[in-house]
Amino acid sequence: MKKDRGYSEECFTVVEDVPISAVAWKDNKVVHVSSTFVGELEKNVVSRFDKKKKTTVIVPRPKIIEVYNKHMGGVDLMDSMIGRYRIIMRSKKWYMKIFYHLVDMSIVNAWMLYKKVTKKPMKLAQFREQLAVELCQTEIEIKKKRQKNKGIVGKTNVGGA
Repeated sequence: MKKDRGYSEECFTVVEDVPISAVAWKDNKVVHVSSTFVGELEKNVVSRFDKKKKTTVIVPRPKIIEVYNKHMGGVDLMDSMIGRYRIIMRSKKWYMKIFYHLVDMSIVNAWMLYKKVTKKPMKLAQFREQLAVELCQTEIEIKKKRQKNKGIVGKTNVGGA
């Protein structure tokens, strides 16, 4: 925190033949980012407003921050869509929270693909409801098929005749 605004530091390692770059950059606060795609170098400059001086100052910015800012809109959009109709299942197990989050992401991705492929407008809430209905009906159909198969097996039993 004692460093000047725009200061950055990079740590680099290779894990299982994959290069990983971790960068700490000081803007208003220290921002930590890691990537297997891009690192700190190829710095560019960005203008920021300085509250103390009440003017715009030029601050060096690492390439990794630029790439993150360019593509973060998709992540924010996904988070906002998940947040609207999140699966609310309380659990003390950390892996269950991750599982439910992955299910939520899968549903949102499926909804976006559905809209893109069919070109039919459908709200996310309607899609989730339709998905739940389809999954429940599938279970009923499976039970009906099992009951029919048990009846056929019982009639073909020749042991008692």
